[in-house]
Amino acid sequence: MPFPDFITPQVVLIFITFILVVFMLYKLFKVLFRATLVAIAAFSFPWIVQALGLPFPIAATVENGIYFAVAGLGLFFAYEFFHFIVHFFRMLFWPLRALLGSEKNDEEKKLEKEMKKIREEEKE
Repeated sequence: MPFPDFITPQVVLIFITFILVVFMLYKLFKVLFRATLVAIAAFSFPWIVQALGLPFPIAATVENGIYFAVAGLGLFFAYEFFHFIVHFFRMLFWPLRALLGSEKNDEEKKLEKEMKKIREEEKE
């Protein structure tokens, strides 16, 4: 069966690029949506503290709300950055973990079986 004429390397490259762009935009909008929720929650923090009557000297002003929103966004993006770094290194060292971790998984499985036997014996 001959290869179709309309499937050229350029078309394949465009399709792969399209998929990558859609995936990256999906991830970007997901992070931006979560960042918006964090900013709203952090902005409303002074009013929540005041409504709950907690003994913190925080004035419920727009200025304080903005400060807390900026602080919340800073913490959120720091978390996202470190989460990305950890995820990147896990992917980078996955082959090494798979090679070395397989023995560990077998040992864990053996220990779990032994613990299960001990629990069953205790029940009897």
